[in-house]
Amino acid sequence: MKKLLELSLKSAFVAYIVSAFDFIGGFEMHLNPLDWNQRKLILFIVFFILTAVIESFFIKKKK
Repeated sequence: MKKLLELSLKSAFVAYIVSAFDFIGGFEMHLNPLDWNQRKLILFIVFFILTAVIESFFIKKKK
């Protein structure tokens, strides 16, 4: 259970950083998730799932 929490917190942090920084159309930072539009929320969810799957794949492959 502790490993699952650690994995999800790491994945959430990586997804938050990727979603908060906007490199396309100029460098902008949207650090407050309460002010995000739907596009940012969907981007966060996609990156969260993607990083969780990739990290769990590497953990399983390592064992």
